[in-house]
Amino acid sequence: MLGVESTNSLIFIGGAVAVGLLCLISFMSLISRCYRRCGADEALVRTGSGGNKVVIGGGVLVFPVIHQLLRVSLRSVKLLVERSGKNALVTGDKIKANVTTELYIKVQPLAEDVLAAARSFGDRNLDEHAIGALIEGKLTDALRSVAAVQTFMSLHGKRKEFAEHIQAALAEELKKNGLTLENVSITSFAMVPVKELDEHDVFDAEGLRAITESVQSNREKTNQIQREKDNQIQAQNVEARMRQRQTRRAGSANTRLSRAPRRRRRSTSRSSRATLRNTSGRRPSRQDASSKSRPSPSRWPPSSAPRKKR
Repeated sequence: MLGVESTNSLIFIGGAVAVGLLCLISFMSLISRCYRRCGADEALVRTGSGGNKVVIGGGVLVFPVIHQLLRVSLRSVKLLVERSGKNALVTGDKIKANVTTELYIKVQPLAEDVLAAARSFGDRNLDEHAIGALIEGKLTDALRSVAAVQTFMSLHGKRKEFAEHIQAALAEELKKNGLTLENVSITSFAMVPVKELDEHDVFDAEGLRAITESVQSNREKTNQIQREKDNQIQAQNVEARMRQRQTRRAGSANTRLSRAPRRRRRSTSRSSRATLRNTSGRRPSRQDASSKSRPSPSRWPPSSAPRKKR
């Protein structure tokens, strides 16, 4: 009897252990199937029984039927928005501008932002198409409202401020959907060609008038600058010629001054010869002229009495 009882006990214990192992294996299998982990660039949102639960950088148990799991991407999404042609922006001076804008949008790793994004997008992938379909109207309204209060040249020269105005106008609206606008870049900004404008359109007609006035004013300024430049060149040429004339006159005056002593010596020698000729009745020689130019005390002044003939 004792052997039978011990055998039954061992069988019972072995069965219990086997059942326990089977339960443990089943539980572990269930856990592995129901446990969901999130990657580094995403967050998990579990809805259903137990309320909403947001998981960032961890995992959560999701049981079928009673739970639903949503994955929200935390990566930055590049959104390209182009407004050109008939959809071009109208500036404050009624000039149409073709604008291409790049927006970088992401969901911040915050529980409230992840939950808001999950409510806005649901099961849809958080990509540029989904974001574009959601905020296209808001973005267009922000672009037009900013462009309408500034002139074309102001927007062109202050692109950074233009982008900052767009970011400020969109920040609050995007926040409602759990999105954050990281950066805005104006990659292209150009005037709509005149040939594409319709003169019967009110905005296009005013834009054509503004463009014509601006072009004519700039043309007049260019001509005025060119005339002033020509006049300045002519004045410089006249001044250069006057300086050359003054330099030549100064050179000729110096030459005359250098020749003046020679002329004086020649005139003195000629007058001395003439005096000797008058007194002696003969043509004076150079020796007489030199002696005349150097008078001695004994023979000066010369005698006025005529010489006796031999």
